[in-house]
Amino acid sequence: RIHAGVNCASLSCPDLLTEAFQASALSEQLTNATRRWLQNPTKNPGKQSDGSLKLSKIFDWYGADFVQDSGSIQAFVKKCNPAWSDVSASAGIPFEPYQ
Repeated sequence: RIHAGVNCASLSCPDLLTEAFQASALSEQLTNATRRWLQNPTKNPGKQSDGSLKLSKIFDWYGADFVQDSGSIQAFVKKCNPAWSDVSASAGIPFEPYQ
């Protein structure tokens, strides 16, 4: 989830928070930032007609972090974005070009 909260702020990156991180709210802030990032179709287009899941290039670069968290990239995005709960565990993942 840290990739959704701390990033370079390019067009392809998750949007920056409009508030400071606070220790007492950090988990909730990162969860909300991750959810907003995954629900933004300009950054993560999501499910495609062929059953694949088109995602931000960040998932390519830091895939091991998402796998460590949830076992696979597919499992991570399913957990964090309820709209993708039906994505196959074996769905292909093409990555959105980085901007």
